[in-house]
Amino acid sequence: MREIEIKARVRDITTLRKRLQKAGVVLSKQSTQRDVVYAMPDWETRASDDRIWLRVRDDSQTGLTFTLKKPLTNKHDNIEHEVIISDAQEMEAALQLMGFVHFVTVVKTRQKGTLGDIEICVDHLEGVGSFIEVETLLSDPKASYKTESVKLWKVLEQLGVTPEDQELRGYDVIVRQRAGQHVPVTF
Repeated sequence: MREIEIKARVRDITTLRKRLQKAGVVLSKQSTQRDVVYAMPDWETRASDDRIWLRVRDDSQTGLTFTLKKPLTNKHDNIEHEVIISDAQEMEAALQLMGFVHFVTVVKTRQKGTLGDIEICVDHLEGVGSFIEVETLLSDPKASYKTESVKLWKVLEQLGVTPEDQELRGYDVIVRQRAGQHVPVTF
């Protein structure tokens, strides 16, 4: 599948929730997600489109999943493969045996909803703040990033989110930088 998403900081969570409700978005019960992210050991020297990111997610509502993401045009446009797993420690041991290294661990709370075929996530990273993600999953790997991102921006604008609120970094990079760990500027 191809995942295209836009992430933005939320300035006023109460107002956003009211706008979501007005738009007919019903948010799920809040879950806590612990994402352990892995990278290739030479991730810093690779071009951004030549990096593979692996994630083991433990979600308090849905359980354990393993995800592979390979960026296409940017960090929010990926080929994505995801499977349910039963043992996080065994999966993480296998990833390390394959040569992948721990990049960062991200803990957040999340609520999900949909608006048409667009998934909406309202996230909170403790000590960092609240965010909204809108994303679409496409079966066509050649779909136009520009066309899809225009659709996603229409949803965000309907919710009062502006381009100035956009966050180009992934949560993994935000948390890693907050912890004082190096991430190249070209990331």
